[in-house]
Amino acid sequence: MAKDPMNDHKCEKIAQVSNMGKGREMWLGKLLEPIPNEPQETHCLHIKSQYKEIVWGILAEDLSAYVVLDYILRGHAINERWLQHMAEKYQINL
Repeated sequence: MAKDPMNDHKCEKIAQVSNMGKGREMWLGKLLEPIPNEPQETHCLHIKSQYKEIVWGILAEDLSAYVVLDYILRGHAINERWLQHMAEKYQINL
């Protein structure tokens, strides 16, 4: 099995999801160096649960797909005012 290049990636945290629950966290990072053989990936998504921790190299289109999955799950679009409020809450001011 090939070595996961995300194990050694360098990033800067730009947003952190709050109130995920005990043993859970999620945050978004901006890559400080390109991922070998994956120059299109500009960011990383860190997800931790009580059982597993993973990091994905991502780009904006990946996050757009997550919004579509949210729509499928809920059956309606995210309220734009709520979304703006949460974005301000999660974003880390540098």
